[in-house]
Amino acid sequence: MKGETNNLIKVCLSSSASILYCYFISSMIPKGKFRLLSLLPIIFLFILLPLFLSYLSPKAITSLFISWLANFKLLLFAFHQGPLSHHPHKSLVQFISMAILPIEIKQNESYPSSPDPPKPIKNSSSKPPRLPLNWPTKVLPFTILVSFHGYKDHMHPNMVLVLHCCMLY
Repeated sequence: MKGETNNLIKVCLSSSASILYCYFISSMIPKGKFRLLSLLPIIFLFILLPLFLSYLSPKAITSLFISWLANFKLLLFAFHQGPLSHHPHKSLVQFISMAILPIEIKQNESYPSSPDPPKPIKNSSSKPPRLPLNWPTKVLPFTILVSFHGYKDHMHPNMVLVLHCCMLY
């Protein structure tokens, strides 16, 4: 397990260093094929990063966020499209989180963009309030599933597969 943790730290550090390269170096290159050429080594590295992990969950999460999501966002960034290019004055933390995580920063449209004090605009379609027990009701079944994971040697292989699917869900 210690070796897997070290591999996960190496993957996180190398992906962060690659995104730093994209933020500082590649963003200075004009959009188009030259920026794409500067991003190709990073895209290739992002494809290879999940191969350094051996456990299923870290490999699946890294494959989803880094190999799939970040690569497509970087391809769009090469041609000045997508979420990495729409906000030109974003900070480094916003750039990293937008590149690696499945988030997009949206402008707040409920307030007008004027120097006057903001006045909230009421929306006719308001969402119902979330229950305060929403998070604990998700954590409790997950902890039960994790506790069953210790007994996977005594379970049927199909039951272990169902357990893994429920944990990933």
